[in-house]
Amino acid sequence: FFRADQFLVSVLSMSHQPMASQSPMATLQKALALNLDESSYGTIAEIGAGQEVARCFFRAGGAAGTIAKSMSAYDMKVSDSIYGEGMRYVSRDRLHKMLSYEYNLLVDRLASHRSPQTQFFSFADTVAARSFKTKGEGHGWMGISLQLYPGAEASTLVIHVKMLDETAEAQQDALGILGVNLIYAAYNHWRNPRQLLSSLKDNLSDGRPRISIDLVEMTGNCWDGHDSRTLNMYLLEEELTSAIMFSKAGQPVLAADELYKKSALVVRGNFQPATILHQDMIKKGLAAFCESIEEPEDRIAVLAEISTSPINPSPSSAASGVKQSPRLGIP
Repeated sequence: FFRADQFLVSVLSMSHQPMASQSPMATLQKALALNLDESSYGTIAEIGAGQEVARCFFRAGGAAGTIAKSMSAYDMKVSDSIYGEGMRYVSRDRLHKMLSYEYNLLVDRLASHRSPQTQFFSFADTVAARSFKTKGEGHGWMGISLQLYPGAEASTLVIHVKMLDETAEAQQDALGILGVNLIYAAYNHWRNPRQLLSSLKDNLSDGRPRISIDLVEMTGNCWDGHDSRTLNMYLLEEELTSAIMFSKAGQPVLAADELYKKSALVVRGNFQPATILHQDMIKKGLAAFCESIEEPEDRIAVLAEISTSPINPSPSSAASGVKQSPRLGIP
């Protein structure tokens, strides 16, 4: 039997209503609220698309109350000397290195000099936006490591974002708004992950979406009780993305990475439960597909697609289907 490599969960219609909310706070209002909060204090490190997040805090006024340092290590050698070498600069691995380095440095330098009520944070993003050389879709990684109460171990929130605006200037603007939204939400909505994720799109819809978030990762003691599959389903419910991909272990992954230079065989269903029929469909479908396109099995990505259309309206139901991945076959 063949085990499906990935689960792809796709929205096929707008059957779910996003969380209802009041008119969102303006971006500079959020930045000012954080600047006036004497407890939050940290570092903002940005690579690619300018320093738009830090700029929002400086424009709001009172940034000295929130920002200990803002920086941008654009040169690869400079970046490597600070955060360590890496294969890719716009990647989850690079973002985690940035967050860890900046957070640890901040706490080491300032923990003994600041009020015991201080909640330290490090925010970072590494992105590839449009430029005069690059006309493709902008994308990047953004995240924050923070103390959710004084003296706590750091918790970390990471997202992958696609920037949908057509100009570099507009993409930079959207990135600044999103960064402020993320820092504000991490401090103010951390107890309610769905509300946290929903608020990331505040002030980012000008008649059409300006960003798409297709992966979220929340780690740390304060978020350990939340299932990563459910968290990523919230992205679907809040219309922040149209599709999410999970590994067979149930972890969210990027479709662009998993499908790179591969053909795809898709089996659609709700997989509740996964049955011998599903296994047989995958096995025989894969054999026929490989023969028809003359490709070996290791060049084929086999996907089990679960729809959240009106026929199967519940994203939580789709999440249950994802949990059935071990039953799709035996390697």
